[in-house]
Amino acid sequence: VKSGDFVTYTLRVYNEGNYDGYAKEISEDIPEGLEFIVIGDEKIWSWDGKTLNDITEEIENSDMYDKIVEVNSNWGYNKDSSIITTKTLSEDLIKAFGKENVNYADAENKIDYKEVKVIFRVKDDVLPNVTKRNEAAISQDEAINDKGEKIEISDRDSKPENWNKENSNK
Repeated sequence: VKSGDFVTYTLRVYNEGNYDGYAKEISEDIPEGLEFIVIGDEKIWSWDGKTLNDITEEIENSDMYDKIVEVNSNWGYNKDSSIITTKTLSEDLIKAFGKENVNYADAENKIDYKEVKVIFRVKDDVLPNVTKRNEAAISQDEAINDKGEKIEISDRDSKPENWNKENSNK
């Protein structure tokens, strides 16, 4: 990719647990060298976690405008870090792993998942054979039992509070 190109990430959230649940919030650390396109009421901003640049006219005139508005309007940001968040999947039930007679997203492996997208723009040309590290985590979740009641459990394989945000300015 080169400077100015757009990159769409699809984040797939699986439920490998014993209980149905919700990904109430997902956090994404803006990868180094990329910028998040912030959709405002009257302006569009390019944001890399450090600086905001007005790019309203540039994006409005691009063939990506509608797609960026559709996808990135679901994300929020905090001007003091490179972390963006979304609650897009907060009402989408992700079914528990391995049960019989359940309509799973991946029926063959009896596992359910939901997806959310985010679009970034490349700030700098990416050199050949250079990998851009993308880090995301479920930052808030909720599990429910077979009666549909919210229950408190500890996620056995994901600890968002210990998420190592390598590229963040936090």
